[in-house]
Amino acid sequence: MEKTKKNISYNKPFDGAYELRCAHEVIKYVSKESIIKNMNIANHWKVFTSKGNGAAGTLGGKSPVSILGKPYVAGPQSVCTDSLFPIGCFDSKEAAENLAKYLKTKFVRYLAGVMKVTHNITQIVYKYVPIQNFDSSTDIDWSKSIEDIDKQLYRKYHLTNEEINIIENSIKPMD
Repeated sequence: MEKTKKNISYNKPFDGAYELRCAHEVIKYVSKESIIKNMNIANHWKVFTSKGNGAAGTLGGKSPVSILGKPYVAGPQSVCTDSLFPIGCFDSKEAAENLAKYLKTKFVRYLAGVMKVTHNITQIVYKYVPIQNFDSSTDIDWSKSIEDIDKQLYRKYHLTNEEINIIENSIKPMD
């Protein structure tokens, strides 16, 4: 089996391998012994998103921006490189998928955009993003489209039409 240049990860899976999510959907494989942080979430469902995404933009320009990169749902026995940021720790795939949907909403990306001043994404950009229940028994119907989830969030947090229009005109849709 061929190792990559740093002799830590492999290009193909092997018995006991952990999936290593790298930048832009690149997947490698590592042994459990190679994992040096976040082992507490490695065997759970979670979401990874890019730490640096200059192309996603910042609020305040003339054109709508994305703010955050695409979220990736990752299952048990998975970790990520330092180019990605792990979010959440769940026992079910459904909850992780619901978190990924939440991160795709214009509501979340606008609130993250308020704190984003560079292309780097750190925990601080989520300062104003409300924590949700991502199980199926919650006040948000996560089975709906991203657009419908946004509408539910606007109602839940009693946003005015003016506030909704600002968000809708500032943030690009994300599939």
